[in-house]
Amino acid sequence: MPRSIFRPSKSEIWAQIAADIGGDFIDGGFWKRAILRYEHEEWRVVLDLKHGTSVKKSTGTLQNFFFL
Repeated sequence: MPRSIFRPSKSEIWAQIAADIGGDFIDGGFWKRAILRYEHEEWRVVLDLKHGTSVKKSTGTLQNFFFL
């Protein structure tokens, strides 16, 4: 994802969040969803991140939370 002149890309932000919490960020590229993973003791938290555009051209991030 190209970096904007005025702000970091969404991938850079999610990577920084993963680094801050001690997790892993896996950038899915163009074809796959990005994933942020964090493990603590017996808990594994996986954020399935989908960036998209709606019909009205607003962008958003779909976040699915899985507790495994």
